[in-house]
Amino acid sequence: MLQQRKRHQHVNFTGTTGWRTQKSHNCSETGIPMPKLSLPMASLVVFLVAVICFCNSLSGDFVFDDQEAVINNQDVRTEVPIHKTFENDFWGTPLKSKTSHKSYRPITVLTFRLNYYLSGGFYPRCFHVTNVFLHATVCVLLLPIFSIVLGGVQVDPHGRREFAAPRSSLMAALFFAVHPIHTESVAGVVGRADLLCSLFFLLSFLCYVRSCCPDSSGTVLPIIRPTSFSFSWLLTAVVLSFLSMLAKEQGITVIGVCAVYDIVVISRVDLFWFLKSTQPCLPTPVPSDSGSSKSSTPASTPRGTPKNSPVHIKKEPVGWKRSLGHRLLVLASSATAMLVLRWQVMGSSPPSFQKWDNPAAFASSFFVRVINYNYLYTLNAWLLLNPSWLCFDWSMGCVPLIDSVADPRILAVLTFWAALTYLVWICTAHKVSDDSRVLMMALTFLIVPFLPASNVFFTVGFVIAERVLYLPSIGFTILFIFSFRAALASHDKGVHTNGDGVHNNNVVNENCFSEVAPSDRVEKATVDAGRSFLQTSILLLLLLFFTRSMQRSAEWRTEETLFRTAEHVCPLNAKVHYNIGKNAGDAGNVELALIKYREAVRLNPEYDQAMNNLGNLLKDLGQEKEAEQWLLKAVHIRPEFAAAWMNLGIVQAGLGQPHLAEQSYFTAIKHRRKYPDCYYNLGNLYLDIKDHNNAMQAWRNATKLKSTHINAWNNMIILLDNIGKLESAEQVAMEALRVVPSASSIHFHLGNILGKASRYKEAEKHFQEALDSEPNNANYWGNLAVLYHRWEKNEEAMQAYTKSLQLNPQLLQTRDNMMKLKRKIDKLVPAVTV
Repeated sequence: MLQQRKRHQHVNFTGTTGWRTQKSHNCSETGIPMPKLSLPMASLVVFLVAVICFCNSLSGDFVFDDQEAVINNQDVRTEVPIHKTFENDFWGTPLKSKTSHKSYRPITVLTFRLNYYLSGGFYPRCFHVTNVFLHATVCVLLLPIFSIVLGGVQVDPHGRREFAAPRSSLMAALFFAVHPIHTESVAGVVGRADLLCSLFFLLSFLCYVRSCCPDSSGTVLPIIRPTSFSFSWLLTAVVLSFLSMLAKEQGITVIGVCAVYDIVVISRVDLFWFLKSTQPCLPTPVPSDSGSSKSSTPASTPRGTPKNSPVHIKKEPVGWKRSLGHRLLVLASSATAMLVLRWQVMGSSPPSFQKWDNPAAFASSFFVRVINYNYLYTLNAWLLLNPSWLCFDWSMGCVPLIDSVADPRILAVLTFWAALTYLVWICTAHKVSDDSRVLMMALTFLIVPFLPASNVFFTVGFVIAERVLYLPSIGFTILFIFSFRAALASHDKGVHTNGDGVHNNNVVNENCFSEVAPSDRVEKATVDAGRSFLQTSILLLLLLFFTRSMQRSAEWRTEETLFRTAEHVCPLNAKVHYNIGKNAGDAGNVELALIKYREAVRLNPEYDQAMNNLGNLLKDLGQEKEAEQWLLKAVHIRPEFAAAWMNLGIVQAGLGQPHLAEQSYFTAIKHRRKYPDCYYNLGNLYLDIKDHNNAMQAWRNATKLKSTHINAWNNMIILLDNIGKLESAEQVAMEALRVVPSASSIHFHLGNILGKASRYKEAEKHFQEALDSEPNNANYWGNLAVLYHRWEKNEEAMQAYTKSLQLNPQLLQTRDNMMKLKRKIDKLVPAVTV
């Protein structure tokens, strides 16, 4: 009996492959062109491949959404109170604001904050290293998950988990690691949300699987349909799912994945015949002399009970059904609580998006909405299959709407649903088998995490987002490896049967049996050739994905390359041209910026943001009349566009229309009450019309809303200085320095005020503070020279005048002051000589 037990020390449970001997497990791995590695070695290989694949992004800059979510997000800065992270959305906007996207991801923002602290500022390398590390970690975590799904949960006699299906799991993890669709999540810093969400998602799933198979000693037992579970592990899984949701909204879908895995795999419930419960419980196998396993009496059945007794059939399922119900109740109640909390955090209101963010959602026809949603599903599936056509943004004409039944793209939708229906039919048409369970889990991992982006439950603010496919690609990878194994098996089966479809028993799998009949050598050669073709093809595809990911991650290093490549993929995308124009304008290429802004407006005549930027550019070029036209059109399209109203006010003030400008500023403040820049510009308008009291009040409002608004502080100080209120000016300057102690311009103005009051020593100190920050500022040197001139420190004054003119020879007032000083010195020298 000891020898017999030794032969049966490897068993499987709760896996999609069910109970089987070690020999059959090896045969299922036959043909997978991967080495059989231990879990630690496979983890090392996968980790290194994932890092190398996306190493090009390590030298990348902050691009596209990184500017708003990281650099312009005040919550990322360590000087901002940390509790603000939990009050604002992912972009740093208060969740209660009308402009908030309601994307609540505090865990992700906290990691940005940690990167900012560790790197001492916005240095992109630290952020990118973190992303690549997280991606590699996710890939390593997928090894045990692929092992569970593709090979089942295997344990040794000591209860230790074994690495099942090592070849299939390794290949699946490598394909996930190098899939080009992940480039945006890894190379873009904002993709951190998807990486963290996936990390907690996978940990939650593993903890849930662990919760379903404990015993008193804490080891894992080979149990199907367990009658008990570990509440501590289940609670850990729920907590991790909550953290996953706080990293990104998709994280909550892990609860659905766990529920399906429990029902389909652990509890072996046939979803379509649940009430009948016709599938009997699979008892623990007992070794026999012949090497086959026999059913044993259930632990709850009294010894000696006949095996055909109804006790075996009726009493055993009761415990596992109750246990399953309790687990599902915990999952359902946890999901409900998280959804309610999430809704309250959003202010009990959904986000609002613009038409071009998701044109299909704004279509008036129900048919147009439905067919376009389905076409988007088709495109997402195609990107997973063929990730050669990638773009940072898919909105604004990149995917034109289908508005007619004659549109040939409907054929693509039909093909997609035909393929999906066929896969579902395989799972449900026949008695549930091991393979159908693998397929069910593949579809679960593929579909359930995608549901939040499907527009089914709520409208999303994008057409296609490659980041959203990071989690669903797990299911796609399982489906791909499952299909590859099925192709190998189908090929071998086809060759191993004769022309009448009768199996040829002489031809067998060479990895399962050591001999091949001599008469079948030609047939065996055919098997080997076909298998080699499939193996070579999949390895070439793996290499192709690896190469494409390296290329794509290099394109994500700078905005210029990212936007330029997008122009070739989606030339009809107005946002692509807008971003090229914005990038060109920031770089000083005004001509290209004008061309691209105009092209963006041509492609999308309602693109108010492009009109706003075009108006600003024209204003700076002195073409204020045309700028006013574009800005008026922008606010007509979007009446609540506060930035466009403010810019319109600036243009109208420049055109000598102060009353219209004032109305535009007030409208901007109406739509954005906390708008310090608008108050600043309103103060400038009042200054132009000599309304000093209102000017001071407007600037004061700007500093109240944004205490670091240096320009508003400067204007208050200058105005008080000019009207002779030196004491008030000094008080405002000292107040400003308490908020922004290193502001060189404020030190400069305070130095001027103190100099006028003949407090030369104090004035000199503040001038020096200003010059420490800006040593090449010619005006600062010129005014310091004036201070020394008044102080009668002629030598220091001459040196300061000289330095100022060296930096800027065009300062005529400084040159005149220097000549006056020279004449003064010339008069003094003879007197001293005499």
